[in-house]
Amino acid sequence: MIPSNKRIIFSNLSDDRLVFFLFAIANLIPLFFTYYVGSLDGPKHLFASNVIGKLISGDALFEQYYTLNPIYIGNVLGNYILAFFNIISPAWMAEKAFMMVYLMTFVYGFRYLVVAIKGKSGYFSLLIFPFTHTSLFLMGYYNFSFAIGLLFFSLGFWVKFGNKMNYVTAFKLGLLLLLTYLSHIFIFAVLLLLMAAYSAYGLIVDLTRTGKAPFRTFLSSTFYGLLSALPSLILAFFYVRLILLYQEGAGMNPGSADKVKDLLTLRILAGFDLKAELPVTQILFYFLVALGVIFILQRIILYSRRAVSNKSALVSKHDFWLLMALLFLTLYFILPDGTNAAGSIGVRMLILTMILFVLWLSLQEYRKYFALIPVVAMLIYGIQMKSIHHNYLKPLDKAIREIEAFETKIPANSLIVTMNFGKNWLMYYFQNYFGAQQALVDLKSNSCSPFLAIDWKEGRPDLYADSSLVDGLTGYFNAFNNQRDIADYVAIIGYNHYLKEETLLEFREVLNRGYDLESTSETQAVALFKRKPHLH
Repeated sequence: MIPSNKRIIFSNLSDDRLVFFLFAIANLIPLFFTYYVGSLDGPKHLFASNVIGKLISGDALFEQYYTLNPIYIGNVLGNYILAFFNIISPAWMAEKAFMMVYLMTFVYGFRYLVVAIKGKSGYFSLLIFPFTHTSLFLMGYYNFSFAIGLLFFSLGFWVKFGNKMNYVTAFKLGLLLLLTYLSHIFIFAVLLLLMAAYSAYGLIVDLTRTGKAPFRTFLSSTFYGLLSALPSLILAFFYVRLILLYQEGAGMNPGSADKVKDLLTLRILAGFDLKAELPVTQILFYFLVALGVIFILQRIILYSRRAVSNKSALVSKHDFWLLMALLFLTLYFILPDGTNAAGSIGVRMLILTMILFVLWLSLQEYRKYFALIPVVAMLIYGIQMKSIHHNYLKPLDKAIREIEAFETKIPANSLIVTMNFGKNWLMYYFQNYFGAQQALVDLKSNSCSPFLAIDWKEGRPDLYADSSLVDGLTGYFNAFNNQRDIADYVAIIGYNHYLKEETLLEFREVLNRGYDLESTSETQAVALFKRKPHLH
C-alpha cells in the first residue's frame, strides 16, 4: 500500500462539486448574449415545436394541414420539450430554455456516470464541457445531442444497478431507455451496445481474476435489461421498418472527408469558422492525448515500483471505456459517412469516440496538484471558443430578429409561402422562423417529414404543379374542404440576392402577377408580398 502521506488519489468528492457547478452555470451564460442562437436546423425545430403546440391544443386550421407522427418515431423528444416551452414563452426564450435543459442534462449526466463507475467524481470530469458544443449541436442537431445526455444517465443507472436489478429498477431503467430512444434511435442503439458490452466485460474480468463467473447474476441482469428495453425495442421495430420503406436502395456515401485530419484537429467541435476554430480544437486534441499518455506512464511507473507480492493488475477495470473508445474510433475509419437513410455517421462516431476517451480520462487517479490542469485548460478553451462563436452568432441573431419583425406583420392563421435566396449556408432554413411563434401555415415548410415530429396531413404540397398558374406555386389542394387554398403572403429571405438573380422565372411571374410587395427590410434581406385582393 502507498503511505497515507503520499496517497495520490484526490478523493474528496465535495472539493470539485462547486467548481463543476460554476462551470455548468458559465456554460449557460453565452446563451443570453443574443436573443436567438442561430444554427442550420434550429429554425426547423422551432417551427415544428409551434405546430406541435397548435395540434395538441386542437387548432382547427393546423389540423387541416399538419399531423403528429406516430409515437414510435425515434427522433422527437427534443421537439416536444421545445414545444412545451414554446407554448408558455416566446420562441426566443423557448429556445434558450431547451438549450439550458440540454446543457445541464449533458454535463450532469456525464458526472452521474463517472460517479456510478468510480464511486466519486473529480476535476477531470470538467473535460466533458467542450463536447457540449459539437459541430452537430452547433448546426442544430438537437435530438441527437440531447440523447447523449440521456445516454449518460441511462448507462450510469445500468452500471450502478445492473447486477442488483428488480422490477422497480427495471421500470426506472425502462423509462430512461425510452426517453433515450424517443430522443434519437442511433444513440439508443449505442446505449444498448455499451450496456451489453459492459456486462460481458464484467463477466470476463470476474472469470479471469477469480476463476469463477457469476453466471446467475449475469443472466438475471440480462433478463431485466431486456425487459427494460422491450418497450423501446418494439417502437424501434416500427420506426426501422418505416425507414426501410422510404430508403431508396442501400446506397453508401463514402464522403470526401480527410478523417485523419478531422481527428487530429477535432473538427467535430468546429461549427462556424474553421480557420479560427481548428487551431483551438487541435490544441485540445493534443492536450487530451497528452493526458492519456501521462496517465498510462504514471500507471506503469507505479506498477514497477510496487513489491512483487503487492502488485495490482497493470490493466484497470476502467480501461473498458478506453476499449470502447478504440472500437468507435475503428468504426469511424471503416464506416461510410452516410447512407440513404442516415447522414454524418463519421462525425457521430468520432463524437462518441472522444466522449468515451474523456470518460476514461475522468476515471483515472491523479495527484492532488493535477486538479489545476483541467480547470485552467477548460477556462482557456471555453473563453476562446465562446468568443469565436459569439462573433458569428451575433450577426445571425440580427438576421433572425429581422425575420421575426416581419413575421409579426402577418396576421395570425394566415397561409404563407416562404422562399430563401440567401447565400449563407447556416441560414439555409432561416425561412422557418416565419411560423416559429405566430400561427402561420407555411405551404412550403421543410420541417415536415415522416421521420420527424410532424408531417403533412395529405402529403407534401406540390407547389410546382401547374406552375404557370398563380395557384400553382402558391396554392395547395386542401382535401379537408375540397378546394385549392392560395397563400395569403409570400415571404422571401435573401431578397437582395433575389433582385440580382434571374432564377425561377415562373415563380417570379406568379409573384408579379398575383402579389403586391408590401414591405422590405432596410438591408433588403427580407421582403413580404401580400396577395392581391382580386386573387381568390
